[in-house]
Amino acid sequence: MARPAKNAQSNSGKKLTQSVLRLDGSNSAPRKCHACGMSFSPCIPSDNNLHEKYHTLHLNGRKWSLKWGDIVERYHLSRESNEVPLTDPRLAKKRGMWLRSSLSPTLNHDYIVHISASRKNEVMATLDIMKIVNDELRAPQNENHFWSHLYERDGINEYEGQNTPTGAAFVYVSNKRAVGVITLEYLNPRDERGRWMIYDTAGIVSNVKPSFKLGISRIWVCKEQRGRGIGTRLLEAARKHAVPGTELEKLDIAWSQPSESGGKLAKSYNSVVHQKSGKVLIPCYV
Repeated sequence: MARPAKNAQSNSGKKLTQSVLRLDGSNSAPRKCHACGMSFSPCIPSDNNLHEKYHTLHLNGRKWSLKWGDIVERYHLSRESNEVPLTDPRLAKKRGMWLRSSLSPTLNHDYIVHISASRKNEVMATLDIMKIVNDELRAPQNENHFWSHLYERDGINEYEGQNTPTGAAFVYVSNKRAVGVITLEYLNPRDERGRWMIYDTAGIVSNVKPSFKLGISRIWVCKEQRGRGIGTRLLEAARKHAVPGTELEKLDIAWSQPSESGGKLAKSYNSVVHQKSGKVLIPCYV
């Protein structure tokens, strides 16, 4: 670029600024991250920062405070790197409220916590995870009210922490990061929402309405932690602790439109085989 003569600036009275035109286009075009699936423009700092946050949440989960949640299950890594459950802490119930466990989590242990809808900080932290979950599943973002007391009205989120919850949420924590989550609805048998789904076709068995007590709205594990059995542990925590004072049977739990990976988990966890047809059936709800 040509440099202006010294008297050119003094005659005009204006300060000239040199511009750089980038012609290679190497960092200017938007790109999609193959790991987390987010599209962003590398040359835009705000895009880079947003992608870094999203990428970390998607692959490694969210940082988690030791103060958030009530511990319901704990696990320990053995010398052979196989996780074995520790003695489960007992949950006490007083006036219908969950009480905090006396066992303190450490970096050496994985654990599962129950999220209290009456504690806003842990609810909002869980909603950060649910944003990633729903983005990955391409599911609505406003289906958390039954466990979180967070309602969306006219596009504005309103928190009401005093209502009786109609569902539950559990978070799996590993190395001080929330790496898995499950949210559940309490099902009323009178609503007749239960169905049987044929596993290999995803079709619904007609004219049959089984009764289930708990519906899985979402279940998710971050990418770097998959294959460790965390999904099954979340299901077991839900079965044992979602309804205070009651340990449910596996067939009391139903699925809501499971994804491909969710269908495989459902098949291994609580599917049944129809005696006449030999078809694998998944308990689900609508």
